[in-house]
Amino acid sequence: LKFTELDPDQLDQFGRLNLNKLKKLFQQNKRIQGWSAWFTLEETIKQFKKTMGPINNLRNPCIRPRHWDQLKEEIKFSDFDPYSNEFTLGTVI
Repeated sequence: LKFTELDPDQLDQFGRLNLNKLKKLFQQNKRIQGWSAWFTLEETIKQFKKTMGPINNLRNPCIRPRHWDQLKEEIKFSDFDPYSNEFTLGTVI
């Protein structure tokens, strides 16, 4: 999926929906909390939800080349063009 096609609201809704499903599953069977798969899935969804703010910020049309340069420097990876059709979120993660 292209970065410009991401719908942060839809992604956030997806994260909330799945976290709620996970909580309901836990309420039905509290033993699963001790399972490593439970912990991994819960942490993955929480981390996913934390990325929504930065995604919204990076999709802001006011982002200038200097902002992308700052990001490239911060993540120590500069081999991407944020204006390219091939640019995806996976490029900078």
